[in-house]
Amino acid sequence: MILLLSKGESFSEVSRSVGKARRIVYKWANRFLEKRMAGLQDLPRSGRPARFSILRRKRLRAPNFVDLQDLAEKIQHFINE
Repeated sequence: MILLLSKGESFSEVSRSVGKARRIVYKWANRFLEKRMAGLQDLPRSGRPARFSILRRKRLRAPNFVDLQDLAEKIQHFINE
């Protein structure tokens, strides 16, 4: 979601692309703005343990060389529209 927003897609477009409600896209965008990458981490929860190994999770979260400041500015622009 965050990467799609950084490419200039609107919240509505991202919502349609990922098949989630706009409020979910806003939630993740705000979490990113408030805490950057740490805001995108899963929060502790009860229930079944994770199905991915630690190594696989690290691979999935590998950096993709996005300028975080630029990304935050783009998301803030869409939120303020």
